Amino acid sequence: MYKKSQKLVEQKIPKLLFQQSLPAAVGMFVMTLYNVVDTIFIGKGVGTLGLAGVAISFPLVMAIGAVAQMLGVGFSSIISRSIGARNCQRAERAFGNYLTVSFLFGLAMTITGLLLFIPLLKFLGASSSVFPYAKDYTSIIILGSIFFVFLAGGNNIIRSTGDAKKAMQAMIISSLVNIILDYIFIFEFGMGIKGAAWATVISWIIGVAYVLGTLLGKNKNIKLQINNLKLDVEIVKEGLLIGLSSFARQISSSVMMLFLNKSLSIYSTDLIIAAFGIIMRILMLVLMPIVGLVQGLMPIIGANHGARNFERTYNATMLAIKVATTISMISYMIILLFPDFLVSIFTSDVALIESSKDILRIIVIGIPLVGFQMVAGGFYQALGRAKQALFISLLRQIFLFVPLMLIFPFFWGLEGIFYAFPVADILSAVITFYIFRKSFSQLKRV
Repeated sequence: MYKKSQKLVEQKIPKLLFQQSLPAAVGMFVMTLYNVVDTIFIGKGVGTLGLAGVAISFPLVMAIGAVAQMLGVGFSSIISRSIGARNCQRAERAFGNYLTVSFLFGLAMTITGLLLFIPLLKFLGASSSVFPYAKDYTSIIILGSIFFVFLAGGNNIIRSTGDAKKAMQAMIISSLVNIILDYIFIFEFGMGIKGAAWATVISWIIGVAYVLGTLLGKNKNIKLQINNLKLDVEIVKEGLLIGLSSFARQISSSVMMLFLNKSLSIYSTDLIIAAFGIIMRILMLVLMPIVGLVQGLMPIIGANHGARNFERTYNATMLAIKVATTISMISYMIILLFPDFLVSIFTSDVALIESSKDILRIIVIGIPLVGFQMVAGGFYQALGRAKQALFISLLRQIFLFVPLMLIFPFFWGLEGIFYAFPVADILSAVITFYIFRKSFSQLKRV
């Protein structure tokens, strides 16, 4: 077994979860901070139409991220469970297959995106005034999509070997480069929305260089054998099936944003669309610590379940649920008490601040329950239980939110869209609890 991976099955759970999750949470926080700063720079340096253009483009960017997470989470689950079972040969075969599959998917997305993004932006509801900004931003982002796949997915691979600090460093380096280039390109060079996009792509390239250096360099955590780059149908199938739930979660966010933008284009104005661009950034800031917690938890679950340490699997998951719920509650209170301050970080437009803060207060009503659901989804992914993970990933945003968002406006107009968020959060938490408690309690009886 790799030395850095031994702690996953030996170290005390509270300390281990802290050591694995804190770097992941810090890394995710810094990445989210980049998104916050990016939005601030666009709001201050480009204006409200620039914010609306990025908001319209958001579903396409999320779709790229969905593929990256699918590959990273799926193959890292195989790696962590193989390490726990002391099957290093299978772990290395999964790593080699991950590199090949990521390259193929990234290349296919770049070509497809360049061919289709213009009609997609129009379908997403870009008005004539917003479309030029969305077009300029998205065309550049798509060029860098192959690097985003390797960066986001590679982070999961690094973390699956127990090296959470290196994964954190990759995210921090990429995010800091992005922030610095954002300022230079937008304000010093006057590149506007294109500057923001190029800053993002360049930061992805630098992040990928660090990830590949960590995985393939002198002090590598996992060995790469050239023959393992050849696709293994069994490994690829398992990795894609497990990762499908992550893909579904991310792509459901993209689909949700697609329907949301279309509904907002019918019931509201460009101002409200820009407000949602800000609100989505705030929600990302709220949820990223929990995403980091789940990312830190999954290698622990995978390795211990692979080693048949079921009690450690149970204890780690229960602790993560308590921490995630606490984070959710604290975040909810901060948003409830200081919505004006949070929104004003992104814009000085008084009308935009007023619109955003009122919507934000409604949307976050169910946030305290979201942490539990995210941990439950990560639990099933780490165990390799693709069906349960997929259902939980689709439940909140596709099975509940999209229908509610389409139905509620018939009764309550624009406010119906806002209230669809908390209703979906509450219903999905109840259903997830019903599914989760049976399989979770079985760990104590094994």
